[in-house]
Amino acid sequence: MIRLRTLAIGIPLLLAGVPGPPAHATDGRVELSQTCAVTTGCYEGDTPGFPITLTAPQSYVLTSPLLVLTDVHAIELQTDGAHIDLNGFEIAGAGVCAVGSCPMGSSSAVTGPAFPAVGGARTRVVRGSVRNFSGTCLSLGAGSRVEGVSVERCGGAGIAVGAGSHALANTVRLVGRSGMSFQGAASVFAHNVVTDHDASGAGHRAVTGRVHATAGNACTDASCTPRGERRFYLTDASTQGGDAKAACAPGFHMAELFELWAPTGLSYDTGLGLTAESDPHGPPTAASGWIKTGLGSLPGATVPGQASCNGYSSSSDLLEGTVVFLEPSWLVATPTVPVVPWQAASRGCESLERVWCVED
Repeated sequence: MIRLRTLAIGIPLLLAGVPGPPAHATDGRVELSQTCAVTTGCYEGDTPGFPITLTAPQSYVLTSPLLVLTDVHAIELQTDGAHIDLNGFEIAGAGVCAVGSCPMGSSSAVTGPAFPAVGGARTRVVRGSVRNFSGTCLSLGAGSRVEGVSVERCGGAGIAVGAGSHALANTVRLVGRSGMSFQGAASVFAHNVVTDHDASGAGHRAVTGRVHATAGNACTDASCTPRGERRFYLTDASTQGGDAKAACAPGFHMAELFELWAPTGLSYDTGLGLTAESDPHGPPTAASGWIKTGLGSLPGATVPGQASCNGYSSSSDLLEGTVVFLEPSWLVATPTVPVVPWQAASRGCESLERVWCVED
């Protein structure tokens, strides 16, 4: 490309092959387009060809769709704090993903250089769609935000974000692994829809990691709740008392009874928890599990509600812990006495029991 630049004295200066300054939208955002990506570079110092490498914490806006014809990233983040407005456009890759045949690769629509390493933190990706990448479609660092993005046909996860991130009003469908993966400490999500995840058939859940729902989400399994309720479950596997605190899945912890006291305000995770064959939609009755008491360590206690296997740190047959179960008989109820949902008992800490878990 040949450009003319005028010196201060008004004499034209011929410049050949020198990339120009970044193209800016009227609001100052750096424009990204198919033309600049493959022909000129999208800003001074950017080499033509994919990926477009973002090196400054600026605001970027797509002014055309991006089409990546080989299995490489579309946008690579070598900075924190980038704001990428897809502006209603689509980023499409060369990956192929279908149910039962969704190979895992490494290309992403937007990614840090080695997620979750430095680069890609505090990134915002909003308002558009991405599809057909062999890896995770959006792979961002801690403190990021993905909002209003349609994601589909990714060989890896649809959206993966680091600790303390937000995922709001996104749609994810037909991905090889999890629809949404939250890494590290707690993030929040709301109003997302995840369907046809785990196209690879490896057993991945729609939503994974430490994440708190601030409103409802829709998933094709029980890994998110329609009204943002907190989830709980009873483990399918049994463990001795000293190992009970380590039995819950990431994003859950061993529950205290008072966290589960009113289960109608919670949502039972049937994907993680034990269910009755005759009623697989909620918690089973009469199945007991270790529970925290709220009293901490009382080594010699044997009374349910006080016994705790020395704070669930010991599996000694000389100590006892507390288990609870949902009452299977409602004959205790009268017109003036409500059904009491929980019953308690003590067990020797060497006993194998399931564990009650509740969402963080």
